[in-house]
Amino acid sequence: MKRILILALLFVIACQQGNQQGQVAEAFRTGSEGVRTNFVATAPPDKIFDTESFFAAIDVENLGAFNIGAPGDRVYLSGFDPRIITGIPAGGIQIPLLEGKNQFNPRGSQTQLTFTGGITRITGDFVPQPIQATTCYKYQTQATTTTCIDPDPRSTGVRPKVCTPTNVALGTQAAPVAVSTIEVQPQPGKTTFRIIVNNAGNGEAFRNTPQTMSKCDPQQKLAFDEIGYVEVTDVKVGGTSIKPSCRPLDRQHIRLDSTSKTGQFVCDFTTGPGTAPFVSPITVTLTYGYRNTIQKQVTIVKTDVN
Repeated sequence: MKRILILALLFVIACQQGNQQGQVAEAFRTGSEGVRTNFVATAPPDKIFDTESFFAAIDVENLGAFNIGAPGDRVYLSGFDPRIITGIPAGGIQIPLLEGKNQFNPRGSQTQLTFTGGITRITGDFVPQPIQATTCYKYQTQATTTTCIDPDPRSTGVRPKVCTPTNVALGTQAAPVAVSTIEVQPQPGKTTFRIIVNNAGNGEAFRNTPQTMSKCDPQQKLAFDEIGYVEVTDVKVGGTSIKPSCRPLDRQHIRLDSTSKTGQFVCDFTTGPGTAPFVSPITVTLTYGYRNTIQKQVTIVKTDVN
């Protein structure tokens, strides 16, 4: 009897541990941030004498669930007069490979980037200089949930249906762009999904192309028809891609409204007639460029030399 109790206790503990691991595995795909950057305290300091050198350090954290470090993923410094603060690379600094959150690494990865330069002697007593850090990176959102597929929603009978098609509200997906809602519209032989997307982060999304990644540099300019676009990379129902049915798309992208920061598109999943309702996973994958900016004010102070 004692041995049976011990075995039962071990079984309960194992189940609890398994549930906890499952919860951790699911919990990492939450949050509305991709890459977060912060100036390291006193780097640069609030005041810099014009006989000193310039030094800035920026903490870069990947808080989402997609790896970064592709060739276009860079941090740029701008906003200051390059005749006063000199030697800062105009092309920015490459972000190294930073793993995103996953079931084995639920906190993501981080690094620190440093910028060094010189200070030109000034004629006035002091000169204020804004230091703006612009982070540009490619990111991806993967939203997965389950949905009810009813190929014959008007049918009635004594046998109860296993599910009823309903709209699904999603949370965040460990990325700055999120699938907020999937509206399910059952029809005979076909289910239409209206997928609503929003920019949940504090930056700007733009078209996913090599050209737009290079234009994210603050010394250049993204065009009106490039900002606010998100690529619909794929939509799958039960492992079957339904992307060819998705519409309306502009070169595989949807446009997010500049005020509400939301956009939407619809896709169709075709089923055979007379099939019983069933529950199936639906996965939406979105890819985009993203840009965040932070700013710090420094003052260049004249050094009196007798």
